[in-house]
Amino acid sequence: MAQYLTDFSDYPSGGPPADWRDAWIPGGHHLEVREAADAIGGKLLRHQIDVNNRRAWAWEQVPRGSSCYEVLARMRSSSGDARFGVIVRGDGEGERGTEQGVTCECFKGANHALVEHEAPKLEQRQTLFLIAYNPDGEAQRGPERPHGVAKVWGESFFPWQPDDWCWLRVRVEAKGGALQVKAKAWRDGEAEPDWWHYDVADVEPEHVGANGWVGITGQREPGIREYDIFSVGTDGDAAPLP
Repeated sequence: MAQYLTDFSDYPSGGPPADWRDAWIPGGHHLEVREAADAIGGKLLRHQIDVNNRRAWAWEQVPRGSSCYEVLARMRSSSGDARFGVIVRGDGEGERGTEQGVTCECFKGANHALVEHEAPKLEQRQTLFLIAYNPDGEAQRGPERPHGVAKVWGESFFPWQPDDWCWLRVRVEAKGGALQVKAKAWRDGEAEPDWWHYDVADVEPEHVGANGWVGITGQREPGIREYDIFSVGTDGDAAPLP
């Protein structure tokens, strides 16, 4: 049992943090620590994605192999069309189709194309997206698993807004031979809800990401993603607030 927290204030500005690494498909994105007046520790981590397909960075300070990880992040994007969040029990071989792990992300929503020109409905496109990645799923591609490696477990309304901070807490536990996932999000300045947006059992077999890492993830969409707080709890500990 252990807890880890960074507000990025201990890293030098102007480059990537030394103990974070490119973890899924390499290249096509980069990290940079920057000073920011509205960051809790005075600095934040900026994640920019320049090419298509999913990307992830891992925080190597957190040991691999825990049966339970909980991740907490304070984050935002400059665009309401973004896709950005955290990954838990991530793993893979550095090439497309080998990705493993559970991601929870703020997303522009399935209704984006339907409401783009209808202002009263624009907020409906802001969602919280839950996905599991398992390379074994490619062999099961079909109506129940149309995305092969990736399986969508939920997309629920969450009113995140561009340039505004929000919080995301995700817990993934190996229990009874499978991964159990809980996730919730709330806007900065609001109280953390005492309920979970997602509480899903038997998401994937527990071998998925068994030696995995925790970090941040996203796909190429408009906007710059920024992370102010990133904390982790292992083996049953909660991810701490700053």
